[in-house]
Amino acid sequence: MFSNPNRLAWSILITSFVIFCILATGIFLGVRWFLFDSTIPLQATLAVARGTVGVRSGDSAEEAERNRRALPGNARLTTDANSQGYITFTDPYSQRVVATLTLHADSSLILGDTARPRFEFSRTLYAINITSLEGRADVYIVPELPRSIRVDVQSGLGWMRMENSGHYILTDRDNDSTVLNRSGQVVMINNADQTRSVPVGMQGRIGSEDGALILENALADILPESSFDTTNPANPALPSKWGCYSTRDDPEAARGTYARETDLGLSVLHISRQPNGAQSASSHAETGCLQWLGEPGAWFPVSDYAYLELRTTMLIQHQSLSTCGYRGSECPVMLVIEYLDIGGGERRWVHGFYAYHDPSLGYPLRCDTCTLDHERLTPGTWYTFTSGNLFQLLPADQRPQAIKRVGFYASGHEYDVLLSEVAVLAGGTATPSQDEGQPTAAAFNNF
Repeated sequence: MFSNPNRLAWSILITSFVIFCILATGIFLGVRWFLFDSTIPLQATLAVARGTVGVRSGDSAEEAERNRRALPGNARLTTDANSQGYITFTDPYSQRVVATLTLHADSSLILGDTARPRFEFSRTLYAINITSLEGRADVYIVPELPRSIRVDVQSGLGWMRMENSGHYILTDRDNDSTVLNRSGQVVMINNADQTRSVPVGMQGRIGSEDGALILENALADILPESSFDTTNPANPALPSKWGCYSTRDDPEAARGTYARETDLGLSVLHISRQPNGAQSASSHAETGCLQWLGEPGAWFPVSDYAYLELRTTMLIQHQSLSTCGYRGSECPVMLVIEYLDIGGGERRWVHGFYAYHDPSLGYPLRCDTCTLDHERLTPGTWYTFTSGNLFQLLPADQRPQAIKRVGFYASGHEYDVLLSEVAVLAGGTATPSQDEGQPTAAAFNNF
C-alpha cells in the first residue's frame, strides 16, 4: 500500500515535531500572556453627590440612582442640571483608590474598559477608558501609585490621555473639546492621530472646524494656597497660608477642631465638632479658615479680569441641625468672600451647603445676606462646587472690584466635614460692555 515506508515514517516524524513545536510555543506564549499580560477590571463605584444620576447598562432601561452603586463596563451615566456624580476607581486587590472622576451637571459619558494586571509581579499599568464624554468632567489621578497608569477620555473631536498623577478638567460642549491641566501630564490626540502635550497651567483645545490642536491661557488660581498640601511651620495642624479658628457660645461646651488629613490620596482639612465626655455639642459653634489674597489687610484688585469663579470640593459626613438652622445661617459648610463692590462698599458673599433636611421644621433655605439658596448634598460623598462667573451672577451694584479674604466655616451644633480645595479662578481681560461698562467673559463660557 505504501511504496516508500521510510518516507512515510519521516513525514510522520517531521509532522509530529512541527505540531509539538507549535503546541509548545503556543503553551509558552499562553502561559506568558496569562502571567504577565492578562488583566482584570478595576472596581468602579458611582456615588451621587447631588440629585440623581441616570445609569444605563447595555440595552436595559435607564435607572435613576440617588446613592451609590457598582458600575459594570459600558455603563452610560447622565446628569441633569441639578445633579453630580463621583466615580472612584479602586484596585480590587489592595482596595486602594487609583483615580476619581467627577461628572458635573448636564453631562454624560460611557464607562469603557478598565484594567489592572492579574498578578502583582506584572508590569502592566492601570488603564481606564472613558468614551463619549459630553459636558464636563474632573479627573484626579492619585499620587504615588505602585504602577503606571493611563486614563483615556474620548470626546467628539479626539482623545485626552493622562499618564501621571494630577488634576485635569475636561469639557466637551457645542462640539468644542478642551482640557485644563491643573497639575500632571496630559496629551491631546485629535481624530487625525495628531498629538500635543498640554503644560501645567495651560488649556488645550481641539478646534471644532479643522481639528487643530491649540494651546491657550487658562483660568489662573489667584488664591496663594488653594489646597491643603503644605503644613504651616508654626502649627502642623494648620495648612500653609490658611488661618483657622474655632468659637463657641458656651465656653463649657465642646470645641470644634480642625486638622490636616489624607483621604483618597488628597490632602484634606477635617473640621469637626462632636460631644466630648461631659462637654456637649448642643449649642452654637463655628469652626473655619480664612486666607488673604494679597498682603494681610490689603485689597486684591480683580476688576481687570473678565471671569471670576470660586471652586470648592467638599464632603459632609454629619450634621445635627436640620438644613442650616432656623435662621438659615448654620450650615455645615459655608463659603465666604469678603470683597469691595464697584461702589466702594464692603460686602460678604456667603453660600451654604447641607446634607440633612427635615421639611417639617420649615427652616429657610437661604440666610438673610445670601444671594443664592443653600445646596443640599448627599452625605458621605465628595462634591465639587463651581460658582460660575461671579461678575455675571451678582447684581451690577454688588460686583467685586477687589477681594480681601476668602474662607469657609462649619456652623451649627454638631458637624463633621472635609474640604480638599478652595480656589479662586480668574482670567481674561475686562472690556466695557455697551450697557453697563462691566466685564464680559465670552471666552470662558465653558468653565
